[in-house]
Amino acid sequence: MSRKGTLFVRTNHLYKVPIDFLEIGEDLPVRLREAYMKLAIILTVLLLATVEARASCATMQKLAQEHSNDMARRGSMDHAGFMDRARRGARAENVAAGVKTRSAAVALWWSSPGHAANMRLPGCKAVAHAVGRGVYYWTMVIGQ
Repeated sequence: MSRKGTLFVRTNHLYKVPIDFLEIGEDLPVRLREAYMKLAIILTVLLLATVEARASCATMQKLAQEHSNDMARRGSMDHAGFMDRARRGARAENVAAGVKTRSAAVALWWSSPGHAANMRLPGCKAVAHAVGRGVYYWTMVIGQ
C-alpha cells in the first residue's frame, strides 16, 4: 500500500514535489521508518540541486556566448552589460581578446591576479568565444 504526499523543497527555488510514500512494514522500529523518510528527502534535495546546477551552467554558457558575440560585433573587449548578466546569475567574468585558443585565453587569465581570483570562485565556469574582424573575443562567466 502507498500514500501520496507532497514535499516542499527549497534549493535556489521552491519546488513542490509529489512523492509516493511506500508503506514501510509496521514491524520495523519507528526510528528506522523515520530514517527511510529522511533519506528519501535528502535524495530528493540532492537530485533537485543537481538539476538546478545543470540549468545554471547552461545559463552561464549562454551568457558567455552572448557577451563574446557582442564584443565581436562591436570590435571591443570590455565588460559592457555585466550588471544584466549578474542579474541573470553571473558572479564574475573574465574577458580576453587576440588569442586564438581557449587554453591561451585561460593562461592569460591565470597570469593576472584578479582574473585568477575569479577562476578560483566556486560555481560553474563557462567559456565561449566569437570572432569579429579576424579577432577572437573570449568570455568566461562564473556562476553563483
